[in-house]
Amino acid sequence: MNGVKFIVNPVAGRGRGRRVWQAVQEMLERDGYPYSVAFSSRPGEGPMLARQAAREGCRLVVALGGDGTVNEVANGIMGSGAALGIVPAGTGSDYIRSLPLPKDPLEAARTLYTGRRLTVDVGLVNNRYFLGVTGIGIDAEVCRRVNEDLTWLGGKKAYIAGLLATLVSYRPQPVKIVMDQLTLEEEVMFVAVANARFFGGGMEIAPQANLQDGLLDVCVIKALPKLELLRAFPRVFAGSHTDHPAFKAYRTRRVAITGQYPFSIQAEGELIGRLPLEARILPGALSVMVSKSQGEDKGRG
Repeated sequence: MNGVKFIVNPVAGRGRGRRVWQAVQEMLERDGYPYSVAFSSRPGEGPMLARQAAREGCRLVVALGGDGTVNEVANGIMGSGAALGIVPAGTGSDYIRSLPLPKDPLEAARTLYTGRRLTVDVGLVNNRYFLGVTGIGIDAEVCRRVNEDLTWLGGKKAYIAGLLATLVSYRPQPVKIVMDQLTLEEEVMFVAVANARFFGGGMEIAPQANLQDGLLDVCVIKALPKLELLRAFPRVFAGSHTDHPAFKAYRTRRVAITGQYPFSIQAEGELIGRLPLEARILPGALSVMVSKSQGEDKGRG
């Protein structure tokens, strides 16, 4: 397969990106797979490198890094006709959990040359594409704290530590949520707008989310006592939180969230601004290279 370009984030996963790339490069050279490579040296450079690769005629542009790197590469190739490839090397790597794609980096790299294209939906939030989950509330504040202070922990441990630290001062706030067929006004702990099932290092926030259904899953956690949130929190890793009375889920093509409190907005674990949030689904907007031998949307974490 010609025209495969890797966009490598060497600092992803606290340096795991560099180590994974070395192993992948050795495999590519040994087995004679054609490729080219560019390295992302700073946040925000990934979309530019991916866009350039697509303009050069690359039919497959590969993100080697975490969910942030995958998001940047996807933003760079949207509308170009190039497919997205993923080699996981981040601390969370949540998006691939919803895909028929190996979690092992070397196996994922081989899939780029032996797999098939899968057409998936993409979300658009405030004019930025997202593949997995965007949202507001305590989740976005946890992302901010993790990115600023807790990257050394990584994955689930970083999120849990960030949640505990954030809960000390966090206060639920009222928001207005406007969807296709319903408008809600609630005090919320957070609202997750999900295209994929997982976020936050393996939390299955939206168990019913499907990358090919043309819908967003809007997951609302209503205001509840902090101790109750801590008691219920572990259930989200198994997707068994959905029967808790504070949790409600809705499906919609569009959603708008407004409120007087300036909630931060996160997308794929990165802060992208503050309310208002406007999101919609773009059905079948992207092709992703996945395993040929596995069924569609079976990649549970």
